[in-house]
Amino acid sequence: MKTILNVIWLVLSGFWLFLGYMAVGIILCITIIGIPFGIVLLREASRSGRPALR
Repeated sequence: MKTILNVIWLVLSGFWLFLGYMAVGIILCITIIGIPFGIVLLREASRSGRPALR
């Protein structure tokens, strides 16, 4: 059951979160002031594909 819910979560929101964080992170890295914020968003994008199971 947990596996099925993880797959549903990944398809419905995880992939779109990843794309959004990547797009905004790359756009922010274009400006000098936005680089720190862009790096944070790119790090968050690397974690957005995995649901937090605690």
